[in-house]
Amino acid sequence: MAPRILKARVSAIRRFNRFYTRQIGALDERHLHTELSLSEARILYEIAHGNPATAAQIAEALFLDRGYLSRVISSFARRGLIRKKASATDKRESDLTLTPKGRDLFRELDSSATRDVESMVSRLVPAAQAKLVHAMSEIETVLGPPTDKSPRILVRHHGPGDIGWIVQRHAQIYTEEYGWNERFEALVAEIASIFLRDQARVRAMLDRRGGRRECRMRVASQAL
Repeated sequence: MAPRILKARVSAIRRFNRFYTRQIGALDERHLHTELSLSEARILYEIAHGNPATAAQIAEALFLDRGYLSRVISSFARRGLIRKKASATDKRESDLTLTPKGRDLFRELDSSATRDVESMVSRLVPAAQAKLVHAMSEIETVLGPPTDKSPRILVRHHGPGDIGWIVQRHAQIYTEEYGWNERFEALVAEIASIFLRDQARVRAMLDRRGGRRECRMRVASQAL
């Protein structure tokens, strides 16, 4: 990859990070108008969803320094937010659970976070909401750890807009990879037009991982 292309992509990712941290209020000293910082709130979340959680598990999940995490956990214990109990599986660790006070604070955080996201998303039209969620899912898939699980596949017939998407993706991919011009796009559009007029014989099957579309064509006499 050319250095200038990599540099531009790094710049774009950093620009997005700055935008999104402002958008969700991650730079606020107190998270969601509570007494906690963002890091502390994230640790509280892990404890709330642990069965139970240990410091080692939280450090691994959040990539946190063990010394910093130990100080936060000690602070939580002093404030009566968590209970510590010797782990039954590892005597070097403590199982961490929320106290009633801690659960109340977590519910407050969870409700505030939900309201903030609802406020942000409700300003968007449904199509933009779906686009936002899809883009976030793509980021999670690309940057997340690899998984051995097979992707969920939804098999369906094509619907409104799907064939137009096929024409668009053909034009983009063949331009990017082979340098073909708009004449190829016109050819694909012509074939797609014929396809739409001959749906009694041919069907399209779409969708891999739900909203991420992939297409396969099949003759209608074959099993779909």
